[in-house]
Amino acid sequence: MRNKLNKRGKLQCICVICCMVIAFFVSETNVNAAINLQASSQVVITKQPESVNAATGKQFILKVEAEGTNLKYKWQAQKTESGEWTDFRDTTQSLTRTMSSIYDGWKIRCIVTDGNGNNVTSNVATVKLVSGPSITKQPQSVNAANGRLFTLKVEAEGTGLKYKWQAQKPGESSWSDFNDTTASLTRTMSSTYNGWKIRCIVTDGNGNNVTSNVATVKLVSGPSIIKQPQSVNAANGRLFTLKVEAEGTGLKYKWQAQKPGE
Repeated sequence: MRNKLNKRGKLQCICVICCMVIAFFVSETNVNAAINLQASSQVVITKQPESVNAATGKQFILKVEAEGTNLKYKWQAQKTESGEWTDFRDTTQSLTRTMSSIYDGWKIRCIVTDGNGNNVTSNVATVKLVSGPSITKQPQSVNAANGRLFTLKVEAEGTGLKYKWQAQKPGESSWSDFNDTTASLTRTMSSTYNGWKIRCIVTDGNGNNVTSNVATVKLVSGPSIIKQPQSVNAANGRLFTLKVEAEGTGLKYKWQAQKPGE
């Protein structure tokens, strides 16, 4: 009789232990699942907004990138000498404004919230008003004969300046880029360039830019000699005259000599 009871008792004890072990593993699994679920539901910012330097009248854009579900964006600004954060009305992942002295020194951030109410605040980006590049000498229109070199130049003030020359061909509305990246553009005149409008976009190290006036290129007929100077034979002390006749506008003359043995 005791043997039977002992066997039953052992069986019951084994069952209880098994149940406790199973319950432990089930409980641990549920806890891990809850932890994983909680971790996966967090909002993560993958790209922070960056500080900007912009000249008056130029657009600046702040962007934030985040991972999560049903994300909402709230942009805030801390104005110069203010300790409070003020909400913008913008609700997308980017904020765009036109630069003016109003925004100079502002600190801006974004609060990203998911559908579960979890949120994260971005790093702070600072907005700074800077002087953009200014053109001090505009490119001038040119008239050139076929085969002659012509050069367009621009002079500008600013830091880290870069130059982009563009052309608008006759009958077209779009502008095409040249490969030239210096303050001057030189070409050999041909009918190809006749009537082209050319300008230069000057950009500084902060990305601010200014566009030059438009210069026009015109192909013109060069001067032509219609009567050549004639060789002369003259006695010592006698006057001799050499003449040349040419056609063209604004003509200038330069006479040259080559002495014997030179």
